[in-house]
Amino acid sequence: MRWFTRDDSGAVLVVVALAMLLLLGVAALSLDGGRGLNEERDSQNVADQASLAAAWAACNGRDPQAAGLASAAANGFNNDGITNTVTITDLGNGRFEAVVASIIEGTFSKTVGADTITARSQAVATCDITTGLGGFALFSGSTSCGPVDLDLTGSSQTIEGGIHSNDQLKINGNVASPSKIYGPVTAVASVAYNGVLFFDTPGDTTESTPGTNPTQGVNVRPYPADFKIAAYAPPQGAAAFAAYFPFSTDQSWSNVVIAPGVYYVDGDVDLHDVSGEHVTIVATGQISLTGTNLVNTITVDTDPLYGPYDPSGLALFSTYQNSIESCNRNAIKWSGSAHIWGGIQYAPFGNIDMSGADNSTFQGSIIAYNINLSGAEMNISYNDEFEGTPSTVINLEE
Repeated sequence: MRWFTRDDSGAVLVVVALAMLLLLGVAALSLDGGRGLNEERDSQNVADQASLAAAWAACNGRDPQAAGLASAAANGFNNDGITNTVTITDLGNGRFEAVVASIIEGTFSKTVGADTITARSQAVATCDITTGLGGFALFSGSTSCGPVDLDLTGSSQTIEGGIHSNDQLKINGNVASPSKIYGPVTAVASVAYNGVLFFDTPGDTTESTPGTNPTQGVNVRPYPADFKIAAYAPPQGAAAFAAYFPFSTDQSWSNVVIAPGVYYVDGDVDLHDVSGEHVTIVATGQISLTGTNLVNTITVDTDPLYGPYDPSGLALFSTYQNSIESCNRNAIKWSGSAHIWGGIQYAPFGNIDMSGADNSTFQGSIIAYNINLSGAEMNISYNDEFEGTPSTVINLEE
């Protein structure tokens, strides 16, 4: 009898080779996959920061695309299209998406045909500005008054807080006695300046980096406040405020102390050499403040308690021109010197003019259709102590 045997050595070698190849592939995927996970963690951090930077820039009137890309580049992702890509997308409603892809060359994974590995990360951030001060010491909302919509002239002025013009901005100071601005200065059209020093934030001792502050060519911004005249007119005003004084005709006060409360005037208001504590004046016509030492503040232990009766911080509000915007037509007019005034001044349809208001202190945001400000030794600062203080808030959604 003959015995037949089968030689399986060749088959075993094939199986072993296949197993080795499989194991090699698993090892390659494990090793390069680990590299990919590390890269994904890095790219996710970059995407988070880029989306936040884009949202913050949009809220502050700057280019969100440029800000997002700059943030990614500062973190090692330069959008070269070879080793990485960075995409910033405006999703609308203040939402900005950053997508970061890192492309790394495979090592062991090449044995299984994977030349590169791509780690992709995505983040969405939002930025919201609540109504009110918004950090602005001065805000001009006009886009068409020209030649200058926000005009600052004088020497030794100190302004703490942001300054923005939706059109042109001119600051003409004095080189020998320069004014100082502590906060971002922005304009949609152009910024011209002389005799002024810029600092990024209040308290800074180092001047802003040239080319970063002031900034021109930013986006048009909405008014950072949105007070409604109807909320102060009868009967709404009477229901809202315990101390409420309505008038249906023009009013004039001279050499008196005004009692605390909200004063609503359907017409013009003229104040001459008056003082008061916790006063809010709302008028459909012009508000004129003349004389010296007009006061709407008290001081206790050198700490100022700001003057408005309205807890939102509103001190002066004029809708002069019957809701039709008017360039260089004074809605609120200051003259004289040595004034101390606390609270928001709001004239969304007219001009706020502070000509010759020397040696005066204004603590609160000045928001108008356009602004003319001149004088020496003038101090203006936004007040962050009012109830309902607005703020810029950025959030990372995903």
